[in-house]
Amino acid sequence: MMATPQGGNFDEDSVHHQYLEYAVGAPDADRIVTALANACADAWELGESLGTRVVVAFGADLWRRIAPGAAPDGLRSFAAIEGLNGTRAPATQRDVLF
Repeated sequence: MMATPQGGNFDEDSVHHQYLEYAVGAPDADRIVTALANACADAWELGESLGTRVVVAFGADLWRRIAPGAAPDGLRSFAAIEGLNGTRAPATQRDVLF
């Protein structure tokens, strides 16, 4: 578990965000890694051309599927976070988030 929260990935003044969540169903790790590498390269290129930021996050279960021996100690699935004034970050448990 992180001792301190991760810093913001988005501009605080921005009013526009888009989140894409994916469940990965490819049967083998090599196909998953290739598809993810291509998607990350495309996202980076799109972000650069539009002047936007792109964040890619991988779920704990997917990480263990594609690199079982390389998962960080303490890696776990995301837990929902309850915030101030009833705000909430749900724990949707997808494999990849852009």
